[in-house]
Amino acid sequence: MNRKSICTLLLLLCLLLPSSIGMAAEITDQELTRLEQIFQQLEINNNEQQQKLERASNLLTQSETQILLLNEKLRTAELSINQAQNSLQKANESLQAYEREMRKERSRLKFERNLLLIGISVLALKG
Repeated sequence: MNRKSICTLLLLLCLLLPSSIGMAAEITDQELTRLEQIFQQLEINNNEQQQKLERASNLLTQSETQILLLNEKLRTAELSINQAQNSLQKANESLQAYEREMRKERSRLKFERNLLLIGISVLALKG
């Protein structure tokens, strides 16, 4: 093919192309109705998804609030436990101190008893 033939073919193709594009772009009433139905369904689906998202967001907010309340209760419980442990430790220390005092008292009483027995024994032997 020569150059002139190629240019002529290209020119014919260019002339035919817009008419075929125009025909392809035409939409029938049935197709238009179907597209409208699809868009309506998409809008319904979008609204449903938006409502679900809002409900999920509300639930998340409620859950976060509950978590904050539970964390506060946990901190309060931990403080109570620490106070109870401190009280228990002080009570244990007091009990140990009392036990030491009682041992000392027992030893003192035992010593006094033995001393008294010795004194009575000496008096009994003299008399």
